[in-house]
Amino acid sequence: MESFIYNDYHLSLTTTQDKYYAQLCTGIRDVNLKTDISYFPSSSHSIKAGVNYAYSTLFPSTTSAKIPSGGNINKPNLDSIQRIYSSLVSFYVNDDITISEKLSASVGLRVPVFIKSDMQYLRYEPRATVKYQLNDVTSVKAAYTIMNQFQHLVPSSTASLPTDIWISSSKIVKPENSQQIDLGLFKNFNGNTFEASIEGYYKTMNNQVLFKEGAQSIQSANIDTKLTFGKGYSYGAELFIKKNVGRLTGWVSYTLSWTNQKFDSLNYGKQFPFTYDRRHNLSIVGTYELNKRWTFSAAFVFTSGAAFTLPTGRANVYGDGSLYDGTY
Repeated sequence: MESFIYNDYHLSLTTTQDKYYAQLCTGIRDVNLKTDISYFPSSSHSIKAGVNYAYSTLFPSTTSAKIPSGGNINKPNLDSIQRIYSSLVSFYVNDDITISEKLSASVGLRVPVFIKSDMQYLRYEPRATVKYQLNDVTSVKAAYTIMNQFQHLVPSSTASLPTDIWISSSKIVKPENSQQIDLGLFKNFNGNTFEASIEGYYKTMNNQVLFKEGAQSIQSANIDTKLTFGKGYSYGAELFIKKNVGRLTGWVSYTLSWTNQKFDSLNYGKQFPFTYDRRHNLSIVGTYELNKRWTFSAAFVFTSGAAFTLPTGRANVYGDGSLYDGTY
């Protein structure tokens, strides 16, 4: 099976305060080509393999300056922003194995190669899932996965505005790496009318990326020197209940999780909640079949808000020329 995928995302943001303004432009454009094959050597093996090529173009740029005397701030021009180009070639193979009537496994390996004009990274991503059938309606699953991320979405801690910037891995910015383990219990009820599961996970993340303490916006396509690097930890559990049969079907999912980061150069080396940490996440989806012609559906989503820290004071730095007009 072959696939062609094209993604194009851009964000432009302008803010003003007193005599100064700040502008942010960030974007990512991806072109993906994928091909997959399946092979069935026996009734107990199902092998899939494939290759994926992605070509990415990034548009990172920020600037902060004094508002012109006329008061007109020029809109960002995407054509004037220096592009950052990269390629990602990845190969994968996966084998679904039936070991016995109660025991099965899925074992795979993905090998991504990230390429830029002046460097490249080669990584190995093994993954394995083991399933044991306790009885006809109950099973236990365990999984282990290693993943790498070569494009980074760097959030800014100095504002609550959407000021995240896409950047690419480089000689300074190493690929983000994670290891995750999962353990879950799955069970069907009432003749498979209902299915339920509870699953826990623990994830460690390396080479996390944030801006250094006090970093200010400057117009540059290369912001590597303004970044600091640390670790992340995420863990939690999900409860899932689904109704499969009847005129009313749907599912309920609730996740309780914690995601924290730790940087030696930030917050005195103490861990703190990640920008996208969401302690509670509740989703409810329902579908009602009124008759053969009419079906109604509804969805409800509740999540915890983003973590933030209120400023406890301020300091004046005279002679500064930035959005903050000398006030930090």
